[in-house]
Amino acid sequence: PPPSASQSAPAPPLTPSPPPASEFRFFHVNTGPCTVSADGRCVQSPNYPQPYGESEACVIALASPVVLDVVSFNVESVSSCTWDFLQVNGQKYCGTEGPNGVAAEGEILWQSDDSQTLSGWQICAAGSPLPPRPPPPVLPPYPPQPPWSPPNPPAQPPAPPSTPPPSMPPPAFPPAPIPPLPPFSPLAPDFKLAASVADIRRELQFQRTNGLPLSLALTGSRYQLQGSELAIQDQEVTFVGIGSDRSTIDAQHLSRAFRVTDSGRLHLRNVNIINGYVSFVRGQVNSFLTHIP
Repeated sequence: PPPSASQSAPAPPLTPSPPPASEFRFFHVNTGPCTVSADGRCVQSPNYPQPYGESEACVIALASPVVLDVVSFNVESVSSCTWDFLQVNGQKYCGTEGPNGVAAEGEILWQSDDSQTLSGWQICAAGSPLPPRPPPPVLPPYPPQPPWSPPNPPAQPPAPPSTPPPSMPPPAFPPAPIPPLPPFSPLAPDFKLAASVADIRRELQFQRTNGLPLSLALTGSRYQLQGSELAIQDQEVTFVGIGSDRSTIDAQHLSRAFRVTDSGRLHLRNVNIINGYVSFVRGQVNSFLTHIP
């Protein structure tokens, strides 16, 4: 029989929100594929002890400050820990040296890039949680000071009338005008114009599909990467900044602006790279650029 008017449709399921710190013992994964042990005392990288995945990120909350005990730690290593890393108290860890014995507080961050993956990490709480830091002492207010007034200056005699300086004769020869900068040489017919990062990525995909050398003229003054580097693999690409000033590619603190691999070749002319660098494995980079780390 049809449902009566008193019956109503079931309410849609609610999406659970992360529990407050008072409801979990040591660790809680707010975002990302990292996992916590059943007793809540340990947290580990995704798929541990099997290799973690590429381009992963986790935010792990702590119920309270706690000393960390590293059970296992094996992630991709580089001197600046900018590829794969675990960040505790603002310090990045990579390779096989984890944050053992570190008194962690706040949040723990995990991030992997899109290349090599290893067996990952597992860290546990070494003992009882550390007591929270006491609040800073409240200092008594500083006593008010009487308003300051400048002393009366001594009386000064009136200044004599000033005489204007004698006019200088014009120079015998006016200075030579500064010649304007020479215009940029006209682009070759096979150059394409790129006005944004979206144009750059679209043309790189076109070259990757068709397998032809690609030459891009950067018409904008600043290009800001959004979320990922520019990958050049088995490609030959030329970037030339045009105009009176250099074009700038801003890596937005991704550490790598370009990644050149295999038989890739990257040519840069009149281009600045800031907040990042060019990494290459078995590829080649020919550049006339200003590198700002």
